[in-house]
Amino acid sequence: MTAERTYRCDALDKKGPIETVHFILSQNPHIQMVNFWNYCYVPLMTNESNSRSFWETRTNILCRPTVDFVPQDERDKFQTGIGSKVFLSSGETAQIPMMDFQIAKSNENLELLRKRLNHVGIESGWILETGESYHFYGNTLIHTQEEWMDFIGKCLLASIVNSRDNIQQIADSRYIGHSLRRGCCVLRLTSHGDKTYSPKVVARI
Repeated sequence: MTAERTYRCDALDKKGPIETVHFILSQNPHIQMVNFWNYCYVPLMTNESNSRSFWETRTNILCRPTVDFVPQDERDKFQTGIGSKVFLSSGETAQIPMMDFQIAKSNENLELLRKRLNHVGIESGWILETGESYHFYGNTLIHTQEEWMDFIGKCLLASIVNSRDNIQQIADSRYIGHSLRRGCCVLRLTSHGDKTYSPKVVARI
């Protein structure tokens, strides 16, 4: 079997989500299993009845540069995303901080996003650009449901209130709604269907 892959923090620039996940795992050796999801992206959907959740071991993930642990027939039909829930060697569960944003891509907005995340107390992680906006992965695990809810709330509060009728949303509120319903966040790792842009690291917080 191929040896586990590791990445230096400064080597993640322009890397994709798989490499980011590998780095998080290498920095958190007590993570033993990671949650993944196969799903079909449907704009404005209100349920996730067409999704499937499964678990993979850290060794199986770190020994592979892609998501080839997913059967080929499923990769041909579904997006594969990483779920934020992880199992630890202690037998406890934790969550990787993750978020999907809706602020439009631009150099100005990328700097604004970094400042807004810092403003609400999110100070460590990576921003990946997507086709239209950004994803976030944190390196410091969240250990309780209360802490995860606090993280979700902080991301909502990163919005900029110019006036009662003029609020600039930063985080994707529908994404947060789905995350609250399923009890974890999910960010895509693959490019399939309408989502053809491969996310890549563009900033570190």
